[in-house]
Amino acid sequence: MNNLNKLWISYGIVLILAISLWGDIAGAESEAIRRILINGIEVNFSGDYDRAAKIFSSIEKEDPNHPAQSFYQAVVLFWKNSVAEGTPLFINSIRQHLNKAIEQSEQMIAVDENDLDALHYIGLSYIYLGRLEAHSGNMYKGGVLGERGRKYFERAIEICEHQNCYETESNAGHCRPCEDLYFPLGAYSYFAGRLPQFLQAINFLWFIPSGSTEEGLDDLERAYRKSDLHRLGAQSLLAGIFLSFETNRIDDARKLSDDLVRRFPDNPYLEIQHANILMASGQNHAASENARKVIKKADCGLRSYDVIVRQRALLIKAEAAIRQENTTAAKEILTQLKNNPTFQNNSLTPHTDLLLGMMADIEMKREKAIEYYEQAESYKGGQRNRIVARKAKQYLEEPFTNMARGS
Repeated sequence: MNNLNKLWISYGIVLILAISLWGDIAGAESEAIRRILINGIEVNFSGDYDRAAKIFSSIEKEDPNHPAQSFYQAVVLFWKNSVAEGTPLFINSIRQHLNKAIEQSEQMIAVDENDLDALHYIGLSYIYLGRLEAHSGNMYKGGVLGERGRKYFERAIEICEHQNCYETESNAGHCRPCEDLYFPLGAYSYFAGRLPQFLQAINFLWFIPSGSTEEGLDDLERAYRKSDLHRLGAQSLLAGIFLSFETNRIDDARKLSDDLVRRFPDNPYLEIQHANILMASGQNHAASENARKVIKKADCGLRSYDVIVRQRALLIKAEAAIRQENTTAAKEILTQLKNNPTFQNNSLTPHTDLLLGMMADIEMKREKAIEYYEQAESYKGGQRNRIVARKAKQYLEEPFTNMARGS
């Protein structure tokens, strides 16, 4: 063998080793980013949103162009705004982060159109942009963006299935991101299935809302069982869905929520959701006690427990009092809130009118109750307002009565 051939063989071996080493390093970086994400998600669920944002920002050291950092900065702001859903806090910043994540994902797709990370984050970002619009009452625009995100997820899942991800145990680590795809796809499918019928009937070729509540729940429950990245998100969302929509599964909501507040006792959104689940389960006294603890944390200035968190907790105490037919206590709280000018300008106002109507029904003042229900039903905008409007419509048709399952 001449020296030139030996040189080429040596060069080839070095090149193969370099490529192999690069692959190992790239895998290590991907695993490092995943560890950062799981850590940041845990901290975010603890209610320490600012620390979570710092953890997510460390992704830049691993890969400055990876879309995960921008996407999860938006997620942190979503959580900060979660109790005051529908208000304009952080909306511009959320959009900026999501649009940046889309740009970074598109750059990755330009290099490799089958890049699962890129497909994951571009899909997530479009669905969160759609969620932002839907929560603000822009259902059509939200649907258009969500549908765009859905197509990326379905493409990613198709790639995973083509790679035979589910056939062998040895592929479990490689397929883990595939399981992650079922959380956002399930969320989109579920809420697409709940779109108003007139919106589902719109048949533009570039926007046909796709999904059903059954498919969505199946995908969300799959993510809850199998996705280490999105398990907590799926758990929280399922609890909320069972509370607000699939009310026949309120016992399942309670089990999911019990676990969340046990693990994360200082997250205001989870605590408010838990109190509402307790009340929906007929445990009005326990709900009121939970709300009292939230108010105490707000009064002590615990991080993330702001004035809107306190006001929402007061609404829970008022509703629990109504359901226990303690109209004196309820009236004191609702009068205090009605006379608070900061309260009148946020997304909790419709709920107050609904409760005033319920209290009037308990006091056998039907005309007054109808007046409040009509007012509660008149508010437009975000998802919470629509949930209130649905309940107001129900009580307009049939007066509210205390049919609680417990005390």
